[in-house]
Amino acid sequence: MRALLAPPLAVGTLGLVIGLIGVIVAATAVNIVRLRKDKNATFLEWDPVDRAGWHRELDEADVHLMLAEHNARRARDGLRPETMEEYAEAVRRRQA
Repeated sequence: MRALLAPPLAVGTLGLVIGLIGVIVAATAVNIVRLRKDKNATFLEWDPVDRAGWHRELDEADVHLMLAEHNARRARDGLRPETMEEYAEAVRRRQA
């Protein structure tokens, strides 16, 4: 009958290994759930108003760059530089 019983050291070691594996599996599951929960957090914080303002700033910078290039061409042709208002009016006339 004594041959069927496991030594106490083996039972304790087996218990520790099973417990350690359980802790690792639980920590992994908690981490996976946490990462999936916050997956779209930055997407949901997207603000279309700020994005529109950012695009508007880029467009205004482009307009000033186009005006500078336009005035550089005018200077090469011996003409005086135009202001932003004059340039915008000329563009409106061409588009109409």
